[in-house]
Amino acid sequence: MQTFIKNSLKKHPYWNEIESIILKLSEKDFEVVIVGGAVRNALLNKAITDIDLATSAKPEQIVKIFPKSNSNFKKYGTVFIALKNKHTLEITTFRKESNYKDGRRPKSVKYSSLKEDAQRRDFTINALFYNLKTDQVIDLFNGFKDLKNKKIKTVGKAEKRFKEDHLRMLRALRLAQQLNFRLDKEIIKAFLKLNKNIKKISKERILKELMLMFSAGKIDTILKELNNYGFFQYIFPELKIEKKYFNFWEKKFSFFSHPDLFWVFIGLPFFHSNRKSFSDFLTNYPIKKSIIKQSLSYLKSIQTLIDLNKSFTDKLMALNREKSLIYELTFQFLQSDILKNKNSKKIIQNLKFILKEFEKREINNKLPEPLLKGADLLKLCPSLKKQNFSKILKKAFICQIENPKLNKKDILKKLHV
Repeated sequence: MQTFIKNSLKKHPYWNEIESIILKLSEKDFEVVIVGGAVRNALLNKAITDIDLATSAKPEQIVKIFPKSNSNFKKYGTVFIALKNKHTLEITTFRKESNYKDGRRPKSVKYSSLKEDAQRRDFTINALFYNLKTDQVIDLFNGFKDLKNKKIKTVGKAEKRFKEDHLRMLRALRLAQQLNFRLDKEIIKAFLKLNKNIKKISKERILKELMLMFSAGKIDTILKELNNYGFFQYIFPELKIEKKYFNFWEKKFSFFSHPDLFWVFIGLPFFHSNRKSFSDFLTNYPIKKSIIKQSLSYLKSIQTLIDLNKSFTDKLMALNREKSLIYELTFQFLQSDILKNKNSKKIIQNLKFILKEFEKREINNKLPEPLLKGADLLKLCPSLKKQNFSKILKKAFICQIENPKLNKKDILKKLHV
């Protein structure tokens, strides 16, 4: 098993550098171990993304061995060593922590032993250490057993762990989703008692955990669990949830790897007819401006496809970004009982028609580029005033989309230019 871990570590792109750092610390007679997710993932035969080290060496001693390291966080016992391509390796001195002051950080830290360091860890499967020098796994809290049983369990009492750092509740949910593990009964009991503490966590930290959860690809399950355990109302206080929304969220979508669509998927039942409210909702969270912009664009496309008063061309253009995803989302939304629109059947028929018409015209999942350019107008219609070009080109493109068999001259004739 240990050799298996070593082989997994060797697949990491920066393993040679990291191994060299471990050996240098070991040569100075410091105890140094790989800890947490890297050991867990190696035992699960999953890809290792981050490797963190814990050591008996104090920050000052680490800096002495690696003079170019970043010691800005040495008061927390952590030093960062630069690797290739601007990556860093985190090394933390074995420590124990005092009481947490704000549901996030301990009041103080004190250097300690590996055993005491393990006691401060969040979950048993994250409290596994691997000693490269001895080629041994150190498991003080039955983490390996919990890995085999596919269980998320805290180190010590769940309630105590979650009172120390409230975000650990979302981390537990996230790990369960990512690894397809079940939550220990004590964790669920603590969730129901302490869920209100989620309000005390910054939106930045909540958002980071949510995005990691959503990236696991089970948004429907995540939303249901957030609601069942009482977190939803505190994370999204603007959204008054109803049972019928879950009928929509439980649909099996293919786009769960598209972060731009996460927020449309969550917000659509509430804001399908109000872009301003949707925009206000998005800006309540520290979401990247590019994602907000894309999300608003997707919502606009869905609104266009649902609106029977919108033109044929407008609807084709609405499908011109991520055609299959927008169609899928709109279709499933119309199939749900959220709208309760007497025209729903007619809208669905129209949507299917628009998709077929789009597919007749598409090139590589997109509408074709405009046939007519400004240079064509100069050549074919030299008497035209340049200030009118943009309006003419827009009309020409609409004509081209509506009549895909027309050539440049035919389009100009149809426009009476």
